[in-house]
Amino acid sequence: MPERRKLKRHHLIFYLRVFIQETNELIGFVVDISQEGLLIVSEIPFESGKIYKLQMSLSPEEGNKMSLHFTAECRWSRIAANPDLHEAGFLLLDFRPLDFTLIDDLIDEIGFRE
Repeated sequence: MPERRKLKRHHLIFYLRVFIQETNELIGFVVDISQEGLLIVSEIPFESGKIYKLQMSLSPEEGNKMSLHFTAECRWSRIAANPDLHEAGFLLLDFRPLDFTLIDDLIDEIGFRE
């Protein structure tokens, strides 16, 4: 049985862009996030069990250059409700304490109030 997350994920009002670090290729958008992981929606499928080096824009605005670099493992991947899209759950592997603070600030700024 797959391991379940321990922390509650927060759905975002604005989707943050995610890129492959090496190529700067846009691969999808973060739709929910926690300090342990994130859910990405993409036009491309992800490989479960694969480690990805990613970069996440910290603003929904195109011109903002502030981003977070991290490594994440794809834990699962499936076709989304829209069959043209894929969704994948990622476990964050190398976040630093400052990264967690940035994630908390993001949740406060652009997450749904629950």
